[in-house]
Amino acid sequence: MSDDTNERRFQLGRRRFLSLPVAGVATATLGSQAQASGEAEQRGSGQGGSGRGGSGFDIIVRSGTVIDGSGTEGFVADVGITGGYIAAVGDLSGASADHEIDATGRVVCPGFIDVHSHGSLAALPVAESSLTQGVTTEILHPDGGGIVRIAERLSIGEQGLGINIGVYIGFNAVWSNVVGNEDRRATEDEIEMMRQRVRSGLENGAWGVSAGLYYTPAYFAQTDQVIEISEAARHWRTNFPNHIRSENDEVIDATEETVVIGEGAGIAPVITHMKVMGPGNWGKSEQTVGLLEEANARGTYAAADVYPYLRSQTGINATIPQWIRDGGEAAMFERFDDPGLRPRIEQEIEDLLHSRVPGPEDVWIRSLGQTLAQVAADRWDDSPVSAGEAVMRVRQEEGNESCIWTFGNDEDFARILLNPTTAIASDGGTTTSATTHSRAYGTFPRVLGYYVREQGLLSLEEAIFKMTYLPATMIGMVDRGLLAPGMAADVTVFDPDTVIDRSTFEQPRQFSEGIEHVIVNGTVALTAGTQTNARAGRALRRSASMITRPATRSGAGRVAVNGRLVPADQHQPDGEVFSTDFIGDTIGEAPSGWTEQWRTGDWTVVDGPRRLRMGSALSRRALTWDVVGDVDGDVELYGRVRGNGHETLFHLGALVSGDAGDENTYFLRARLESASGTPNQLQIGRYQGGDYFTQDSKAMVFPVQEDTWYRVLFRREGHWLRGKMWPDGDTEPAGWQVEVSAYDIDQLNGGRGAVGPSHCCSGAVTEWSFISAGTGGERAPRMPGDPPPVPEEWSAVQVSFNARERAGETVGQLLVNDHDQDVTFRSASLGKLQTAPGWASVTGRGVVSGEDRERAFLLILDEQNPLADGRTTVTVDIDGFERRTGVLDSGTSRVEGA
Repeated sequence: MSDDTNERRFQLGRRRFLSLPVAGVATATLGSQAQASGEAEQRGSGQGGSGRGGSGFDIIVRSGTVIDGSGTEGFVADVGITGGYIAAVGDLSGASADHEIDATGRVVCPGFIDVHSHGSLAALPVAESSLTQGVTTEILHPDGGGIVRIAERLSIGEQGLGINIGVYIGFNAVWSNVVGNEDRRATEDEIEMMRQRVRSGLENGAWGVSAGLYYTPAYFAQTDQVIEISEAARHWRTNFPNHIRSENDEVIDATEETVVIGEGAGIAPVITHMKVMGPGNWGKSEQTVGLLEEANARGTYAAADVYPYLRSQTGINATIPQWIRDGGEAAMFERFDDPGLRPRIEQEIEDLLHSRVPGPEDVWIRSLGQTLAQVAADRWDDSPVSAGEAVMRVRQEEGNESCIWTFGNDEDFARILLNPTTAIASDGGTTTSATTHSRAYGTFPRVLGYYVREQGLLSLEEAIFKMTYLPATMIGMVDRGLLAPGMAADVTVFDPDTVIDRSTFEQPRQFSEGIEHVIVNGTVALTAGTQTNARAGRALRRSASMITRPATRSGAGRVAVNGRLVPADQHQPDGEVFSTDFIGDTIGEAPSGWTEQWRTGDWTVVDGPRRLRMGSALSRRALTWDVVGDVDGDVELYGRVRGNGHETLFHLGALVSGDAGDENTYFLRARLESASGTPNQLQIGRYQGGDYFTQDSKAMVFPVQEDTWYRVLFRREGHWLRGKMWPDGDTEPAGWQVEVSAYDIDQLNGGRGAVGPSHCCSGAVTEWSFISAGTGGERAPRMPGDPPPVPEEWSAVQVSFNARERAGETVGQLLVNDHDQDVTFRSASLGKLQTAPGWASVTGRGVVSGEDRERAFLLILDEQNPLADGRTTVTVDIDGFERRTGVLDSGTSRVEGA
């Protein structure tokens, strides 16, 4: 690039950085009074923006070609990062940073978002295979898989992550959890149970409802019941990525079914790892892509994702028709051994094989190191045998062996990739495996190196759009996928001249080249192609107004909201309160008014200070509070506790019922900093029918130690369970540390039970100096002399936001007045305005009154939020300060140009 050209593009960058797209989650900030309409607007991000004040940044990436994710032309600029967020994009030559990266001649873009990841949980803390591809976020549980307990899966973030993760709630997991593996229709009661699990998954932060209708037992679910179950997600306005029932002979019908399901359920249909398999079907992408085009034309947002290989990987079961596999492996082998059925099975396997690939020479069985054709020719004494016969023998002798299938052609792939609503995803995910598909090590660099640089199939800007902003909007993200002020600082820097995949099918564990630097949440995770071993990733949770939507690329949008926000739901408590410090109980005896549950324990009142002591006993035992009795609604428990003798410090439970070996309860517990597996964590756990599951967990910022007093708070509110703990003498945290929407809370003894302390294990000694309870929405009393409970309600926030796109720039201003705290927040810079009908979001940076530093913010306007009875809601999220989601009680809003 010549000096003149470089200077021209740098000047272009200085202008364009004012309008960089910024995905935003609702962020109306706190303030005192609305801004006068005549005040000047902010335009773009400005050159300052350090969260520390002045011109210093944590990181500056200098002089790279910024491709911001929106699909627009790249430009030379600097990128400033502070506090984990993008602070500025433009000419930062006058600014300094703690860490600088020279990106001259390199591309600087948002970190790649992989919306179809089978990532290994064990590999996630390091995530080398992903970081060396430039991936900063992966979405787990594709193809309907994973576990139903979404909060539990997301809690793996407490053990450290190399990249960000999110999860889907899997339709297959839900169906299997309720219906099992039988080929039958679900009952009405089962459908309602599955709908509850879908809703709970979304409430706990799932990024959509994934499905794999190709796989049993979900394959047995008929279309009408798939719609009925998935329709539970309608009000969440999310997406339905589906591994369709057939990618070969019935690919058109299977694609159409997914669109029908999405439209019927009111969620966006997504054809995941979209392809056309088998030479007899090549060319059918014209019809399948056409189905997506037709859906979008009639107002249904329909999308797809694709990986850049014409080889797939799945088990040899893929050649065995579903009816043969019905009932599981034992039933399948019985059919194989039936001489009357075997010839038919042999033929149907061959028919299915040829519908997927040209022939058995195109199926490579990895563990055997041979193609199916080679195996059939010489593996057995009676070889050669037919391909169908070989499949049955391999399946019985070796299991569902992983195979590489050479399935497609270039024209179908190109048509799918170039579809405007097709994102790039790996169908792999982070791994350390040496026997996996190459896509797990090379998907994103392969697109950039082979399909962009060598083949010229699409531009660099379009490829990056399909790896960043497009997948973000498909799943509802608002603060990632773009480089703009206020966006999370997930950044990838690569050499466009050398980036390429190196993985092969014979030796897949080879890392890609050309990805030089990767930043995750403002922390350098890869530098000069080498990992830093930073564990900066986070578990990302979707909230209600983060909607699936088409990517806003350009336009003349205008958004305004002016008025007062109030809490969406306010309830008056109507219960009772209880408390005890055991002063009235006899020393050396069990406290009066309490009942032992499950097993006998050593529950004794002792002095110095007065407290209830639970001595060592075998297995699970509980002590329930008679005066509170069985509670079938909301309840809050508070206590002062210490313990020793076991790595689990305490249990405090609600919904306690059942007998020994059949224990039922939800409870709050803490794990010592020296505990194995989950050290220094606060957890919500569950016993149901004697089985234990962790529901949610959070690493504490203070050490959890033996013989140290702590305050704990545990609440059941509807189907929500929430908890927090803090050291004795510290201030109570304002927010909940753990929380989970429990889909099966009503299944524990009909949703009612006793309350009280318990424990799991022998050797544990737990002491309580105070326990209190509040029912029916009442707050549990605090200890005498304690400050009152942390207020949870806020009265009103005044919001004034006006913004519009003009000549490719976002101009406008946000002002927020928080009457409760008597503070004002005023925006200093805005990112890209994102809009959809009746919905808008923006991120940016601004200043809280009385502070001299900028904070990132996120705002979402939702004019007809179905989860708020169709009312207008606004979410305001100011980093490190406050988050408010409220209903527009008085005032006006409008979204134009969506």
